[in-house]
Amino acid sequence: MSTAELATSYAALILADDGVEITADKIQTIIKAAGIEEVEPIWASLFAKVRNIEIPAFRTPGTRPRND
Repeated sequence: MSTAELATSYAALILADDGVEITADKIQTIIKAAGIEEVEPIWASLFAKVRNIEIPAFRTPGTRPRND
């Protein structure tokens, strides 16, 4: 993944984790606050457009090893 993709992904995850609406403007704000300069605005727009897609794997609780 490129720096732009990673930065945008993490910004969207931060917003989702905080229960905040995911918009291109908010994604851009987080990226700029992180000091990442090389992200084109199209990335934020693309990630904001897919905000309503449900991905079951992200909703499943994590697993941990058993201590037998």
